[in-house]
Amino acid sequence: MEADYTQLVRDFLRRVQYQPPPYHYDLGLEDTTVEYFASQGFPVDFVNQLRPAIQWVAGFTLASYPRLSREAQRGIAIYSAYVIVIDDRAAELAEDLQQFLHRLFQGQPSQSQLLRCFVRFLHQDLSAGYGQFARDMILKGPRISSRCGYPQYLRLKSGLPEVYAYLAFPTEACPEDPLLAILLPAIPEYMLFINAVNDIFSFYKESIIGDETTNFVSNLALVNAMTPLQAVEQVCQAATAALHRTCGILAPAPSLQRTIDHFCHGYILYHLSQTRYRLNELDLPEVQEVKALMKATLLSESSEVEGHSEQRVVVQDHSGSSQASGF
Repeated sequence: MEADYTQLVRDFLRRVQYQPPPYHYDLGLEDTTVEYFASQGFPVDFVNQLRPAIQWVAGFTLASYPRLSREAQRGIAIYSAYVIVIDDRAAELAEDLQQFLHRLFQGQPSQSQLLRCFVRFLHQDLSAGYGQFARDMILKGPRISSRCGYPQYLRLKSGLPEVYAYLAFPTEACPEDPLLAILLPAIPEYMLFINAVNDIFSFYKESIIGDETTNFVSNLALVNAMTPLQAVEQVCQAATAALHRTCGILAPAPSLQRTIDHFCHGYILYHLSQTRYRLNELDLPEVQEVKALMKATLLSESSEVEGHSEQRVVVQDHSGSSQASGF
């Protein structure tokens, strides 16, 4: 099964014409994200626990949204860090999450500091950089179509593809007048691609060496009476077709096409680079290329920081002691 899966991945990378994009890891994005959470009044221990997640979201943001301004990248990194920490603490926040929408619509603050800060960030910080329609889509999250079958429905409910699609188009890069009319028809295809790439690259660790049977690929195989590898192949074909349709729809606006192209290659690069997917165990030269590329940029960034004697963010506790936010 491993050899067949590897071939499917290689074929997919060829069909989407994947090329490792230029990549530069900027430690400054980590620092500004840590600074934000430290400024919200969270306990020092909590901020320190966030650091691995912040490193992850900084890498994801820089790879997938490389041409956006630092301010836009900062917003995406902070949003993604919130998503991770809320998901990780779902059991602890269960009661607050159950009442979240009710309290929001009633204009009542959540009892959870984390959720209160998240709402404030969405309304006061993140939304400011986006047009009215994109802002509304980011705030509301996924919209489910009644035409979706069960696997697609469950996949959309468990992810945020619409949010991450619109995050690529802040006002600075995509003024809604006149570009929204061109962009809007491409968003459903773009969302499909975002989810499919994650499903393709996570399948190995989840269902080949793992035993998960409730992910999208497994559900797709079950509903359509096919093998899991046949389902992976179908997802690869769907992702390729969705990307081609997206580019075709955006043909009248080359700037939007370039944004999609940057996201596509950067998003794939980041999945190939992540050790948790364990793709380095497969015969995929692209994984080794990405590993070498990211190692080189990290070493370059570290050298630049040392050469300029740059100070990393320091988070202090109430006793005056401090901890630097290096990783």
